Amino acid sequence: MAATRGAAFIGRYDLTIVSDRKCARSTLGYCQQFDALHDCLTVREKLQLYVRLKEYRSRYIPEFLEKKYRTSN
Repeated sequence: MAATRGAAFIGRYDLTIVSDRKCARSTLGYCQQFDALHDCLTVREKLQLYVRLKEYRSRYIPEFLEKKYRTSN
């Protein structure tokens, strides 16, 4: 969704600029406070959730997940 007015920043990154959004996203993390969904998700589904939160390109997600799966076994 494109901004209609105003500005938003994460640190020094202007979120109205696409390249800044990518840089800002790389500085963010996710720290769950409770296990709301995790009992309902498989390991693969959890990894998919996290890579989607970080907005990996869809075409790279299966390869990324496969590498993570192989290195964890």
